[in-house]
Amino acid sequence: MKKLTFFCIVLVMLTGGALMGISQNPLKTGINSLNRKNDGNALLAWGTGTSCQGGPHNNILTYSKEAGMEDDSVAIGKSYAGGKIFWLDITGKHGLIAAVADQSAKGIAWNPGKAVATGATADAVYAGRANTERILSVLGQGVKSAAKLCSEYTTAVNGVEYRDWYLPSRSELVLLFKQHAMIGGFNTSSGIYWSSTEAKARADTMAWEQEFKYGNQYEDEKDNEDMVRCIRKF
Repeated sequence: MKKLTFFCIVLVMLTGGALMGISQNPLKTGINSLNRKNDGNALLAWGTGTSCQGGPHNNILTYSKEAGMEDDSVAIGKSYAGGKIFWLDITGKHGLIAAVADQSAKGIAWNPGKAVATGATADAVYAGRANTERILSVLGQGVKSAAKLCSEYTTAVNGVEYRDWYLPSRSELVLLFKQHAMIGGFNTSSGIYWSSTEAKARADTMAWEQEFKYGNQYEDEKDNEDMVRCIRKF
């Protein structure tokens, strides 16, 4: 069995000028390296190893690196887990990955069939997955839509296959546009990309899209053939 490598983050608060718990060696076992950063309010200690242990005043977060990843460091624009990272959350260890190329160079409709409101109106980070699933459940698996395109998209890296791609929500599409130069491959002259977020007004016929020249977003007819860039979370 392949041994997993775990990562530990320990936050040691500074109280009255004294470090709470730091003398207790917050990372006690299995640690290969230890780094510390003091910003005046807290001391952050982190390291890598096979196990972690903290003192009574420490908060520890542990997680294992994603399967198939030889290099566990993450950064915006870095190739990782089947695509390139375009957003990181506050931990700096989890976020969103974009496919490295468009999945529909010639465009595809959000809904090419009969007008229907799907209820896929979620608009937040990670909301695109729920939207995509909702769209597929209402339109059906037989409809060739932008959401269906992402649900069927797969990539393989180092023998690991990634199948959990989805059509980004309106908010996720904004984040993607902000880093489009770091990711590459977008049509920035005339490209308009679908989000998975349905319009609330005229929900049966309209959904949100974003043009990648200036970054503006619009509600547009679902049967228009826009471009698609699938994403996944990690």
